[in-house]
Amino acid sequence: MNRLYKLLYLLLLLPAVVYAQYSWNHHINRQDITELLIDGQYLWMTTSRTGLVRWNTSTEEQQVFDRDNGFFSDSSIKLALDSSGAVWAASGSTIAQYRNGSFGQQFHFSSRVNDLTVDYFGAVWVGISDGILKQSGTTFERVTAFDELRGTDEYVDNVVSGGADSCVYVRVNNRVFRFGVDGQYHQTIELPFVDSWSMAVRRGELFVTDISNVAVYDGEDWRLFSTNDGTLSNAVLGFSVSAQGDIWAYGQNVMAFENEKWDVRLQYERGDSRIRAIAPVSGNIAWVGGDYFFGKLVWGELQPISTNSPANNMIEYIYADYDGSVWVRCSDGKNVISKYNGSEWSHPYTRPFTDMLRTQDSTYYFIENTNVHVFGVVRNGVRVNDLRGNEFIPSGNINAIAEDHLGKIWYATSKGVIRNYSDTLFSSDNSGFASSHINTILATSVSSLWIGGRDGTLAFYKDGSWTTSNLPQKHTITALAQDSGGGIWIGTDAGVFKISSHLNEQYPKETGSPPDKVTSIAIDHNNRVWVGTINGLSYFEDDNWSTLLRSDGITSTMVTSLDISIDSVLWIGTYDRGISTLDLSSKPMRGRAFMSKTTKHCENKLLNRKIYLRNAKPYLENRKVYLLNGRKVNPHTTNRSLPSNLYLLEQINKKLE
Repeated sequence: MNRLYKLLYLLLLLPAVVYAQYSWNHHINRQDITELLIDGQYLWMTTSRTGLVRWNTSTEEQQVFDRDNGFFSDSSIKLALDSSGAVWAASGSTIAQYRNGSFGQQFHFSSRVNDLTVDYFGAVWVGISDGILKQSGTTFERVTAFDELRGTDEYVDNVVSGGADSCVYVRVNNRVFRFGVDGQYHQTIELPFVDSWSMAVRRGELFVTDISNVAVYDGEDWRLFSTNDGTLSNAVLGFSVSAQGDIWAYGQNVMAFENEKWDVRLQYERGDSRIRAIAPVSGNIAWVGGDYFFGKLVWGELQPISTNSPANNMIEYIYADYDGSVWVRCSDGKNVISKYNGSEWSHPYTRPFTDMLRTQDSTYYFIENTNVHVFGVVRNGVRVNDLRGNEFIPSGNINAIAEDHLGKIWYATSKGVIRNYSDTLFSSDNSGFASSHINTILATSVSSLWIGGRDGTLAFYKDGSWTTSNLPQKHTITALAQDSGGGIWIGTDAGVFKISSHLNEQYPKETGSPPDKVTSIAIDHNNRVWVGTINGLSYFEDDNWSTLLRSDGITSTMVTSLDISIDSVLWIGTYDRGISTLDLSSKPMRGRAFMSKTTKHCENKLLNRKIYLRNAKPYLENRKVYLLNGRKVNPHTTNRSLPSNLYLLEQINKKLE
């Protein structure tokens, strides 16, 4: 037995494992498509913020290139396919060629790459901000003829190949310069628009759009198509030409140019979303992509291709349900509520819900600005399983919601704090708050309710009255959490504060955290404090702060929301790159927590009270009476069973230490 005790002691002293080696997973929607390129059986997709994807159209397997795996960019990527079948990708001031499964040699230029194309004989042309470069063997040479044409303050907008006419067209503002493949200047074409947007060349004809109009130049005259006279059904953002010479236009609709008119192939109705990329296969078949949308258009019929991911990558909040599922609000363009069941994503609601709560009786509350919606409410003994408006609507914009130990619902609003179906609004007028604008609310395990808001407003409610502990610094409070010792952690727009106990300390103290704007706080079963900020994910352990960045494995440093699921996985929502999850279950527990089902032989050595933690919410066992989220229940008289993965946080016998 002595050997066992020594082993346990050594385990307590093991150093922390580097988080970059932990089990990271990412839930990223890579259908925010900006460009499509056909490469045999593969389709290349550039995205707005999540890198480059090479997708096998037969097997649907994909290869991702982004900064996380060593690629040089996540966004603003341009593509071209040369005559040898090699794909070129450009972003920033860098261009690279894809061969044998990876992007090898890179070329770095003096200014930003705005566009690239491949001429009739297979040479790559690159339009940088202040010039044109043409591939010559293994290098790129400057097209000096262009330098003599552009003005001092003029920059390259587009570069396209004319195909069979063996010319390359370069657009600068409202002029297009035509060059031979040898780099010699041929012609200047004055465009009929002041603000041109995009262009393409098909069979010697130049197509140009200013979004509301399309003009076609045949070498002598312009033909105009406009949304004003109905010859153009909708706005045009760009063009794409198939290998057979079919030209398509995309924007709100998808159109193909046939018999001197624009024929609508797809009328896409999706709010403010736009089709941003198209790759024609033929005159009637094309791949289509846009704002979190991807599909194949076949003879006018759209075949959407879904992705097992959140609806989009701008995550506003995450809510870990106690049934194991995770709810997410996605708000990039269109507000969608996505739900993860452990293996698959679904998207049950398209509404701008700003917060949510599942009560102990399994009623869901969804907050939508100034409205409250409920699902699964029990009325006259019958559970109503549909989404409907709540009968009680508090005044002001609703910022947060919580359930207290008595099962009462509380709302934090821009006008104060109020309980469901109550006439009393607690505010700066009657409760001593520094401000009536309350951002966050926390129900604790000791029958109290904490709120935080503007101007340092911090207060707790117990036994019918409020006690204020307002921050002297007047920082705006954005997040609240309670640790296993009863301490309250306070996230602000200038870092993290802590109040150890409202019985012992009146005002919070600084924790030495980075002075970043805090968006959320979560506390795991090992009593580590996790803090989401606009500059990374920080955690507090052993009286020290550390920050995880993209180099440590997180998908983005702009963290918007945190929550911990019942299987000890930290869910991290970001502003621009979806969700990262970090499996905390493999972390050596410094307090030597034990699974409850493995400690029966030690029960005689435990104290009379055993504190459990699941999803960072305390469970207190004392003579068969339990506190779930601060609310007393008896496991023998309620239909809710205690979770199986309860962690003991009490110290075992000193001998085990």
